[in-house]
Amino acid sequence: SASPRARAPDLSGPDVGVVVVADARELAALAVYDRRLWWLTTTPPRVQSAPIAGGQSKTLFESRAEGDFGGTLVVDSTGLYWTIESEARHSEPIYFLPAPVSAAARTPLEPLGVGVAPRNLVLEGGPLTWSNLGALMTLGADRSPRELANRQRRITTVTRCDGRLAWIEVPYEGGERPRLMLLGAGEDRPRPLSELAAGEHDLLHCQKGALHWIFEGPQEDSWLMSA
Repeated sequence: SASPRARAPDLSGPDVGVVVVADARELAALAVYDRRLWWLTTTPPRVQSAPIAGGQSKTLFESRAEGDFGGTLVVDSTGLYWTIESEARHSEPIYFLPAPVSAAARTPLEPLGVGVAPRNLVLEGGPLTWSNLGALMTLGADRSPRELANRQRRITTVTRCDGRLAWIEVPYEGGERPRLMLLGAGEDRPRPLSELAAGEHDLLHCQKGALHWIFEGPQEDSWLMSA
């Protein structure tokens, strides 16, 4: 199995320009697609979009329900998906706006039976996939939710890498170490890639076949990890 290793961040690179848009504050999630920026604010939870070249932002959705706050957001050629987390509701939907979402705001569609707490939406390279507490879920061909794995551990971050799903899972109680897991296309059982150090592991992503994520240790020191 691969052993995770810490890497110092590369601070070199091109100058970064600023896209000036309105009301881009308290961001919960950010995505780039079709020469536009898409983002979800925290409170109030609001889905907005603006051209990357700069220009006026457009609001596509806003929740004014008490206790709601922004979750995660992903976008591709099929449309825009996002979650609204809630302190008041016992279940949370995944909202969906079909393409083209850059036109006018529409009434969001909600897939039925999404679950208690959908998190970590992943769309790139395959069908919509997400975590629901300790379960890994996907949308089937009929757009109904389907369980891929149930880990009985909390899944903290998910990505897709070279056709495989990868995630980090942690025990609900102490005594076991976090684990980096893989599930290949067509496979029924996930396999552990590596055990990880105790601490917070988040923002898992794939670049050129390698997995990278952020690790925050017990002393609140942060590292960029890879495997």
